[in-house]
Amino acid sequence: MFKILALALLGFFATASSSLSEEGKCIPRNGTHNLQPNERFVGLFHIALNPPDFQDRVAIQRHLVFSQTWAGTILEEVPGKTGGLCSAVPITYRLPDLRVFLTVNSTARQIEREKSICTQALEGILQRSLPNDEVIGRAARMNAYFAKPLPPSGDKPESEDADTISLAALPLIYEKGSVLHALASVEWTSFGTVDAAEFRAWIRSQRSPGHPLMEAISRCVPPPGEFDVFTVAPYELPESRVLPSGQISLSRSPGGSIPTGPLRSAVIVGESVDPPDAMIWSDVKNKYCDREHTFAMTDDSSSYPAVTVRLRCSGVSLQDFEGWSIIYCDPEDCVSERVEKDVAAAVARDPEILDFARRSSVTATPRGPYLVEIK
Repeated sequence: MFKILALALLGFFATASSSLSEEGKCIPRNGTHNLQPNERFVGLFHIALNPPDFQDRVAIQRHLVFSQTWAGTILEEVPGKTGGLCSAVPITYRLPDLRVFLTVNSTARQIEREKSICTQALEGILQRSLPNDEVIGRAARMNAYFAKPLPPSGDKPESEDADTISLAALPLIYEKGSVLHALASVEWTSFGTVDAAEFRAWIRSQRSPGHPLMEAISRCVPPPGEFDVFTVAPYELPESRVLPSGQISLSRSPGGSIPTGPLRSAVIVGESVDPPDAMIWSDVKNKYCDREHTFAMTDDSSSYPAVTVRLRCSGVSLQDFEGWSIIYCDPEDCVSERVEKDVAAAVARDPEILDFARRSSVTATPRGPYLVEIK
């Protein structure tokens, strides 16, 4: 149930790509990427897949695993079938579909011909190719590697830890039986145990004679009021309700829900996805995080009347259907577990956070805040 962000939703909170400058002012769609110096953009493609039974948890999770496996095989097959001329970055996006960001390693002399070669190669893979066991195995191992929860590393381990905490908490936020609960609770081991024969049969089931799977779409979000059919979910999903705001407990003990990490408390709150399909900074990120806040400590057991801290945040999204922000204290400010827990509790009752939770919900139930305690 981990790192769905890495598997399916690259760049939910990202800055606009400088490679889009030739298109003028552009808010890039989810699935777009920066181009390397030797790359030229070929196209962003919507891959329409048949939906699973949205009432069947097993079918939903199977579709996610297989569609992510197909993304992994496409990643390998496109350069393999074009002699390294073309590259593809596929993502699962808005169940049940895929998106593919296609590029060419251009010679700058026959660019239109090369773009055509790349497009035809992708189309051929989608319509006719059936990956062999070795390619499927490599895709499955890659997906399981990125899905497996690992202790954070690097200069800012708290940021990685925050993402892991978010994804571990989502199954405890969504009501059991809902579509988004099914997506959030896929075990990471499921991505590494793909039956090759069943997977190829699933690919065949996605193909229909005379019905092309891929369609080129703009890599910029359409202007407000002009959203195209690719900006919204192609199928009406049943409502995925969330539980009322409150406390969530996660364990770092052996066999617990998350690996070792630096954070001990955090707050998760719903995030508006507006405009949908856009790779932009979140509202919470823009208005609340990466700045100092002073909180009065109202708990009688507190040994200090107030504390000033800098808050950080990170974002996750489930296939761009719903976004979430996790807010945590900069470890340089929250030097003790007591301060960290007191700050998280203060954030959870902050009127501004309560307002974010209300505005991110389309129902009467606010989407948070959830006070996460890690032990």
